[in-house]
Amino acid sequence: MRLFIAIRFSEAILEALWYIENQLCQQALSGNFTRKENFHLTLSFLGDVTEVDAILQVMDQVKLPAFPLRLEGIGCFCQEKGGDILWAGVRESQGLRQLQSFLERALRLKGFPLEQRGFQPHITLGRKVKLCEGFPLAAFSATIPPVDMEVRKFYLMRSDSPQGILTYTEIYERELEGLPGHSYDSDE
Repeated sequence: MRLFIAIRFSEAILEALWYIENQLCQQALSGNFTRKENFHLTLSFLGDVTEVDAILQVMDQVKLPAFPLRLEGIGCFCQEKGGDILWAGVRESQGLRQLQSFLERALRLKGFPLEQRGFQPHITLGRKVKLCEGFPLAAFSATIPPVDMEVRKFYLMRSDSPQGILTYTEIYERELEGLPGHSYDSDE
């Protein structure tokens, strides 16, 4: 099974991502764009794994509080050929960093060979995308209002491609600890 640990999104963030992606599609000459139900933020990519119990043990060890997450900014990872990877970003967050760091450390201790590159939180909007020449991605990014949610859960996900359609399926979910009297105001 091809597995990863991820954050899934509130309906408000899903709608914002879908709107952004549709706007970018109109400015693209080509590309493979993410289906709305596949939007996620990867915390740890595990790859092809046969033993799931060790992953569930790591996830169950997490004793961190829920935290706010803000969708913010659009960018791209420039590829040498075949088009770029377009992504939506999230605001730097101590809660997000703590969760990702804990998972990475604990998974490495269990022997999982994780990627060596640093964590760059992003949501992939499209792969192999070629935008129309002159499209001002930075200016477009500046027009997108931030959208907020509180991250209360994270998920073990399986990636499959039945009939060539990339599909992500939840295998396990783990709740973060709540904070007494804490509520998240999107205007913060």
